[in-house]
Amino acid sequence: MDTAAENSISVLGRELLLVEVGSGAETHLAAVTDGPGRAADHQGDQIEPADGRWNFSSLCGRTWHRMAAGADDRLPLWRHPASAPTCRRCLRILDAWFPATETPAGVELLTAVVTEEVTRFGSAYVIGVPAEHVEATRASFRSALRSGGFRSATRVIDGIVHLWSDDAYEALDHDAIRSRLISVLEGISRGAVVKLSADPESTPGPIYWHTWVID
Repeated sequence: MDTAAENSISVLGRELLLVEVGSGAETHLAAVTDGPGRAADHQGDQIEPADGRWNFSSLCGRTWHRMAAGADDRLPLWRHPASAPTCRRCLRILDAWFPATETPAGVELLTAVVTEEVTRFGSAYVIGVPAEHVEATRASFRSALRSGGFRSATRVIDGIVHLWSDDAYEALDHDAIRSRLISVLEGISRGAVVKLSADPESTPGPIYWHTWVID
């Protein structure tokens, strides 16, 4: 197959083919192989794969079915062109290729602020974390909470790092939370105008990266 027709990307000088595995719900990556390989236009239902330069398995170790469709391909309604990988395991492997960046001063202080917020409310979110520091920052948050006996999880949505802990939430004073909620609901049922507290001591708010960290 003409390499110009391959749906591939280049990362740190390495060529990677965008491929589909199984149902094609996710887009995986296959690397160029040093030994025998398969062609990009090989279909998984073909008995004898055509010889080519691509590894028979994706980066995450699964046998790929076919090359992911590109933007110029004619597709049925149920298929969409792929321009980037979406498989998390492939992306984690890809991320390991990049040199680690030095964690800037202030992340420890930010971690202390965030973990205190989580122990008070059960969750927190941080705005403005640079992409190159997201993974180290998430790991720092989880490690700090784990040292306090709280399991936690993080997720990045639209550039915002969200952190939550069911353990921390369960440790909150739920009787006080319930009393405040009942008071608000009773006020609404009486037709009263209920003003929700904007007190930072009672409601979680955004935490900004650049307030605590010096890049």
